[in-house]
Amino acid sequence: MAFENNPNATATITVSTPVIIVPAHKETIYTESFELNIGGLPAFQGNTEAYYHGDSEGHSGAGMAEVYQFDAGAMSITSAQTFPLIVGHVYEVSAWVFSPFGPKSAGITVGAQAATMGIAGDDWTLMTTVFTATSTTGSFTLKGTSTGDTFLYFDDVRVVHRVPAVTTLTPTLKLSDGDLALDSGRYPYAQASVEVPLTDEELLEQIKTGQRVTLNATSGDVLGIAANLTLRKRTVSHDAKTIRLDLASDEALLEAWADIADDSTPRTHEANLRNLTNYILNKAIPGASLQAGTANADLTATWDAENLQTNPSAGANLDGWTVSGGTTSRLTGMSVPSTSITTAVRGTMTAGATGGLYFSGGDDSGVSGGVYNVRLSGKQLYRVSAWVRTSVPKTIRLSVQQRNTGNTQSGTNLNGPDFTTTANTWHRLSFVFQAYPDTVRAGVYCYLSSGTWSASQTMDITGVMITEGTTDTPSFDGSTTIRTDLYAYTWDGTPHLSTSKRTALVERSPELFTWRAGENAWKFLEPLTAAAGFRLFCDEQRRWWLIDPVDYSVPGRFSARPDNTVQGTDTIDADDDESGYDGVVATFRWTDADGLTQVAKDAAGIKGKVKPLEFTTPYPGPGVAAAHLAKIQGLGRVQDVTTRTDYTVRPGQEIQIDLPGTYPQLGTLARVKWELTTGLQTLGSARLRETPPGAIDLLNGIIDALPGSIDSLT
Repeated sequence: MAFENNPNATATITVSTPVIIVPAHKETIYTESFELNIGGLPAFQGNTEAYYHGDSEGHSGAGMAEVYQFDAGAMSITSAQTFPLIVGHVYEVSAWVFSPFGPKSAGITVGAQAATMGIAGDDWTLMTTVFTATSTTGSFTLKGTSTGDTFLYFDDVRVVHRVPAVTTLTPTLKLSDGDLALDSGRYPYAQASVEVPLTDEELLEQIKTGQRVTLNATSGDVLGIAANLTLRKRTVSHDAKTIRLDLASDEALLEAWADIADDSTPRTHEANLRNLTNYILNKAIPGASLQAGTANADLTATWDAENLQTNPSAGANLDGWTVSGGTTSRLTGMSVPSTSITTAVRGTMTAGATGGLYFSGGDDSGVSGGVYNVRLSGKQLYRVSAWVRTSVPKTIRLSVQQRNTGNTQSGTNLNGPDFTTTANTWHRLSFVFQAYPDTVRAGVYCYLSSGTWSASQTMDITGVMITEGTTDTPSFDGSTTIRTDLYAYTWDGTPHLSTSKRTALVERSPELFTWRAGENAWKFLEPLTAAAGFRLFCDEQRRWWLIDPVDYSVPGRFSARPDNTVQGTDTIDADDDESGYDGVVATFRWTDADGLTQVAKDAAGIKGKVKPLEFTTPYPGPGVAAAHLAKIQGLGRVQDVTTRTDYTVRPGQEIQIDLPGTYPQLGTLARVKWELTTGLQTLGSARLRETPPGAIDLLNGIIDALPGSIDSLT
C-alpha cells in the first residue's frame, strides 16, 4: 500500500499587504534666514537688495526679524542654489513676507508653477507653493510688486522635500511545513496552519493578523491550489527561527465583526434569505456576496397575537361606535392597503366641530360590563393602532381613555403623536401606552388635535387594534385573509363583535431580525440559514455559497485504492460525541422586546441518543435541529484514508474506499487535509454504505451508457 512521497511537493505564501519600510516624512533641503547677510540670493531687474536686521517684531514667534529687502517697483530674485530634486517627488517652497506700507503682492515661482498672493499691510504673511519635481525644476524665484518708494521684507526662505513612504511586498516565502484543510462540517470551511522560516527580524512587522495571505501549493511544476485566506494568528519561535501562521477562510471575518448599534434593516429582507445574507456579508466584508444559486427561503417573522379591540372595522354593524360633532355611517367595499379589510366607520362632520370618531363600547359609563368592553390589565404595556382617512388634510391623533371597576375614568386620556393626513388617503396611526394600575377596559378615539371641521367633511376609521406588548403587529381580526399560509385567524365570539386571535402556523420571533449591537455577524446569520435547512460557507477562493446540503454535491468521484493509499482507518464508535445520534433538540432562550425571557424548542429525529443544542438567540422557527441532525447522521462509521495528493478533490464529491477486510464503501467526501510539503492528503468520509462486489454503485458512468444496460434488454 505504500509509495514514496512526492519529493517535488512544495507550497509558498505571499502576504499581500504593502509593508512600510520608511514612513512618509518631510525633509528640509534648503533654508535661508538671513541672520548674517543676504545669503545666496542675487538681485534681478536692477532692484536694490539689502540685508536688514531690524528691531521690529518677528513673525510666528521668531523674535527679531532678519530680512531681505526689495526696493520699489516690480522686482524678483532667484535662488543661487540648485537642488538635487527627485523627479516625480513633491516639494514645497515657503517664505515669510512683510509689507510696512500697506497691502502689496508677492509670490513664489518654481518652473512653470507660480503662486501669488496678497500681502496685508503691517503684518507678516507665510507664502507657500507645492510642486512636483520635473527634470527642469532646480531653483525657485521670489517676486514682489509695489509702487512708489516702498519695499518688502522676506525672511526664512525654505525648501522642503515631502519624502514619500517606501513600501515593499513581503517576498514569497517557501513553507517548511504545514497543511491546508477543507471541511464541510466545520467553520471556517478552509483552515491552514503553515510554517515559514524567519529569515529577517524585520519580517515580523510585515506579517500581522488580518492580512490576506495567498497560499500556493504545487505538485512538481503544476500549480495545484491557490487559497486566498486571512491571517488569524502568528506565532514566532526565535530559537527555531520559524513563524507559524494560522489561516482561515472568511467565515472567521464574520465571526470577528460586529456593529456598535442595533440594526433593524435585516427585517426588510425577511422574505428573501439570499438578500438578507448578502446584506450581512457586504456590511461585515465590503464587496462580499453570494455566488449564484437557487437556495432561498421566506423567513417572514410570525408570532401569535390577540386583538383586544371589539368590532374593529364595523364588519357587521356600528355597535359601540359614535361620533363627536357629526353623524356615523357604515362603509362597505373598502380597500385598505396591505389588509383584507372591506368595511369602515365614517363620521360626517358638522361645521365648527372639533371632535371625531370614538369607540364607546369600552369606556362609556352606560355600558358597564358590556359585551364590547376592551379589557386591559393594570400596568401592562399595549400598542394601539388604526387605519384613518380624512376627506381633506387634517391634523389628527389617536387617543385612549381608560376606566376602572367603578366605571370611572382612570387618569387622563393618553394621546399618540399628532399626524397630518393627505386627503382621501389611508394612514395607519399607532402608539404604545401603559395601562393605569386600576384600569380594566379602554376605548379608542380619533379626533382633531387642532382646527375645526367644515360641514360635510368626513373622517373614516377601520382596522382598530389593541395588542399586548410593544411589538407593531400588522392589522388583523378574525376575518383576515392575508397570509393564510402563515396564520390561522379566529374570532373569540360573535364575528366582528368580539376579540380575535392570530395563530402562527410556524412561529418565528420578530426579534430574530434585529442585529444587536456587539453580536458578531456569523452568530446573527447562522441560525437563519440553519432554520431554512441551508448551509453557508466561504471556500478557499473567497467565494460565498448558500446551499441545501440535501441537494448539494460536487461532480467527481475519488477512489482510494491499495495502489494509491498509504494508510486507512475504519472506525465505528457508539460513544463518539459527533456520531450515532438518533435525534437533536435545540433550545432557544432570548429576551423579547418587552424585556421578557422567552424559551422555544425545536426537535428532529427520534428518541434514543439525542444531542442537545443551546442558543441565546430568538427562535428562528423549525429547521435548526433537522439541519444539524442531517449533518451528523451517517457519521457512526467513518473511514479516513491517507493517499497521494490530488488537488482537485473537494468536500461534497463522492468517495469510494477499498480497505482490506471490508466491502468497498461508497459515501460523501466530508473533508480533505493536504500536507503541503509531503505530497500526501487525508480524506474523511460520511454517509458510507457497503457495496458488495458487482454492485451497480461501483460502476462509473451513466447507467444507460454502460454495455448491457437495462435499456438494452428485450
